[in-house]
Amino acid sequence: MYSTSSTSSPNPGPTNHGQENPLSPTSAYSSKPFLDYDDDDEKGAKPGGLMKYCCCGGRITCCKACAIICCILVLLIIGIAAAVLLWARPPKVDFLGIVPSPNGLPAYNANTAGFDFNFGLQIQVDNPNIVGANFEMIKAIAFYPGHSDPIGGGNLTDVTIAAKGKTIIDFPFSVNYNKDIDPGFAILFDIAQKCGLTGGGEKQKLEIDYKLTLTIKILLITINPSLDRKAMIDCPIKDGKIPNIPGFDIGKAAKQIGGKRDLSTKTPKRPY
Repeated sequence: MYSTSSTSSPNPGPTNHGQENPLSPTSAYSSKPFLDYDDDDEKGAKPGGLMKYCCCGGRITCCKACAIICCILVLLIIGIAAAVLLWARPPKVDFLGIVPSPNGLPAYNANTAGFDFNFGLQIQVDNPNIVGANFEMIKAIAFYPGHSDPIGGGNLTDVTIAAKGKTIIDFPFSVNYNKDIDPGFAILFDIAQKCGLTGGGEKQKLEIDYKLTLTIKILLITINPSLDRKAMIDCPIKDGKIPNIPGFDIGKAAKQIGGKRDLSTKTPKRPY
């Protein structure tokens, strides 16, 4: 009889229980898990990776000088913004005088219900800050002395103010008289008197009170200071005629307003 030598057979693989052989080729070649990270990801996770990504667009080969320059620029911008926030001062506004209407409107315009006075307020803005400013809006509301109802005003938008300097602005302004805001004709009678239309007395300047509100933007900061001012204007009625307002009788108004003024000037009785 001849004897036969037995040859070793390869590992049959999974066992009867369906489990993988622990000495599989995969585990033999590498001790790392299947989920691995490449070198770039590992390098990106190192400290400073975020700064490099922000400054260099994610390129790992970016030099350190780029990151340093970016840091300096960020700190410089923050420092400038902080300086403006801490030391910014509102511009100073001064009234220089009356000028013709910047919009080219007539100085005096009569209509069936009232009349308009159109002129300009020349304003000087002194900006003490090292950065320029922008007036997003300049708004004025006009009042006649002794009366609370608005009688006109004006507005101007998008005005640029120079840094560390003075800027002159011609601000459009109008007084819009309407009998609806003057039921007793007290305002109209006062204007007629000061314009010399009542037959006696010298002409006087007309006083117009106004509230000026400024919307100023310096970098990212917006401030809204308000100023109470008054303007003295020459009477623009040149034809010497009283405006033809329905219902207005200058003689009757003089008696009514004069009587009210006499009553208001009497000394009130004091209790003993």
